Amino acid sequence: MIIKESGNNLIKIKYVALYLRKSRGDDTSLVDDVLKRHRIQLINFANLLGFSYDIFQEIGSSETIRFRPEFIRLLERVKLGIYDAVIAIDFDRITRGNSEIYEEIKEIFMKTKTPILTPYGEIIDFSKEIDANTDMKAILNQYEYMKTKKRLHDGKIRSAHSGFWVNGTPPIGFNYDKNTKKLIIDEKYKELVQKIFDLYVNKDLPLYEIAFELNRQGFKGKRGGFFREIQIRRILLNEAYIGNIVFGKSEGSGHLRKNTKPLKRMKEADWIRIENAHPAIVELNLFKLAKIKMAERQKIPFKLQSEINTLSGIIRCGQCNSIMKFTQKQHVKKESKTLYIKKCQHPDPYGDRCHNKGCNSEVVLRALQQQIEEYQMKLLKTNNATDLIAQRKLEINIETTEEKIEGLKQSMVRIKGLFVDGFIDQKEMLDRIEFQKKKLNENCREVQALKIELMLLPKQTFNRKKELVHEVVLNFDVNNPFNPTLNKLLQELIDCIYYTKTEKDISIKVDFS
Repeated sequence: MIIKESGNNLIKIKYVALYLRKSRGDDTSLVDDVLKRHRIQLINFANLLGFSYDIFQEIGSSETIRFRPEFIRLLERVKLGIYDAVIAIDFDRITRGNSEIYEEIKEIFMKTKTPILTPYGEIIDFSKEIDANTDMKAILNQYEYMKTKKRLHDGKIRSAHSGFWVNGTPPIGFNYDKNTKKLIIDEKYKELVQKIFDLYVNKDLPLYEIAFELNRQGFKGKRGGFFREIQIRRILLNEAYIGNIVFGKSEGSGHLRKNTKPLKRMKEADWIRIENAHPAIVELNLFKLAKIKMAERQKIPFKLQSEINTLSGIIRCGQCNSIMKFTQKQHVKKESKTLYIKKCQHPDPYGDRCHNKGCNSEVVLRALQQQIEEYQMKLLKTNNATDLIAQRKLEINIETTEEKIEGLKQSMVRIKGLFVDGFIDQKEMLDRIEFQKKKLNENCREVQALKIELMLLPKQTFNRKKELVHEVVLNFDVNNPFNPTLNKLLQELIDCIYYTKTEKDISIKVDFS
């Protein structure tokens, strides 16, 4: 029997978290296979000991927990004391990271007296006196990780020099040949790529018109999505289409929702470029003409064209959900300027544009000021120091999960009915019910965890929100729409402002964070 200490009491471990993580690799199927094996191993281990469990699984960097969202979610629940233990395939799946991260993780597990178990009999309990071997193991794990990372990077460089494809998912128009480790032409998309270059260079269509044209004609990307201007740009600049491999152009990613380290562009002199590594789809001269035309038409990104104003980044179109843009009018005599919200002309995938009208930003700022003051009054009238929005979100999650539970119970009744009516045999009935029971238990545990989070909802979140609203109200100036300091405060207080203008009136809907 496995037990953990809590004060002077010994508590049998019943409810645990299973944590699985695999670093990114070139071969996605291999990563998936490793995760699948580890998942089965941890589940079998938990079932053998009679544990109930939640599963946290991800693929990602281990350098920092910032890019491990499932691990962050796990730590938040460990802080709340939800789990009796955490089980991982190896100690370093939890603790690998730099020394600062290791100490942070160690402190959380120590304060909550949550041990870390592995299927190989290891039990790490930071709440007890730990000898130097545990900390030394964490340091060695980090050292081994850095060595492994360097070996993988060096291996990619060697592979690139050999003409092998090392840049992840092949671009549209190519497939990856596992036998040769090189790109081969995908005949299904070859003509599409050639059509894009022809429309840009010979037909002189702008990028967005090419995307609209492809969507109107029913073309889809590899994953079945619509074409966008940014995708057309990437295709036209990708040297893979002339048979080249370019490796080491950047590190990390600029994608807002992608869990990796920040994007860092490398100098072109440091790139690795291998020519004629695989068959070309586009002629070299056509590719060069596209690149020249792209440079001539280069636009300054919108964010760099305008200064930060009070509403920057937080106001969206209430009709199409796109970010609203601004324009300014300078008043020479008054030595002042007015900020206007521009008419929304964001196109759908087929080129049909939104027609949400613009207005003077002062109108929106006055309406926003009123809603913030009303929100402040609601906070001040609240006697129980609870973050009302965070509370409501948790309540909605609980309600939704309980609805799922009720649906699963009804589903089991229907399965029994199918057996009674002769549509399925007894074995199929039992298999289906067993599957539904597993889902039912998972949802029941989720409700339990959510209710604990709701019960322990921290008061400081509410107090911070009151302070923030007070600060916003003090700094709010309708007559000054160019206030980056206020914008920063609003970014923290507000998720989004949805703006709509009709022939009759203007309306805004404010979603507070």
